[in-house]
Amino acid sequence: MPGSRILPLMIAAASLALPLLVTVPHGASAAQCTATPPEQLSAALEIINRNRSARGATPVTPHPALIEAASRQACQMARQGRLSHGAPPVQRLRAAGYRASIAAENIGAGPGEEGGMIATWMQSSPHRANLVNRRLRDAGLARATDANGQVYWALILAAPR
Repeated sequence: MPGSRILPLMIAAASLALPLLVTVPHGASAAQCTATPPEQLSAALEIINRNRSARGATPVTPHPALIEAASRQACQMARQGRLSHGAPPVQRLRAAGYRASIAAENIGAGPGEEGGMIATWMQSSPHRANLVNRRLRDAGLARATDANGQVYWALILAAPR
């Protein structure tokens, strides 16, 4: 279709974020950057924790600083219209007030529902390794939508110092 963009499903692994509302500057790509609803975060963590349990890892729990960092990351990708880890997740976590001993981030574009994105990550060795890493204890998940309706996801998992 003329004027439309087709973005392939792409994923990558790395760090974290927190939900926020963002005002997009004039001339920048419009993006819908809102907090991940608690019920959506809860449902996503249930899926992640089932996968962790099946591999002998303890559950991860939501953490406000990680949610903040993930939200900022998802919104940044939506504004740019592309997947990018940008700064290392540990740096973004520190900016959100979380001192991590270890952090991992999964990002993705594609499925509009958390279950679909997590299933996609579970099919990728590096992303699955992040999801089931036994050292990680806290989590933050966010999604943002760009002006064309493309959904961007950021999941940050970490453990405190």
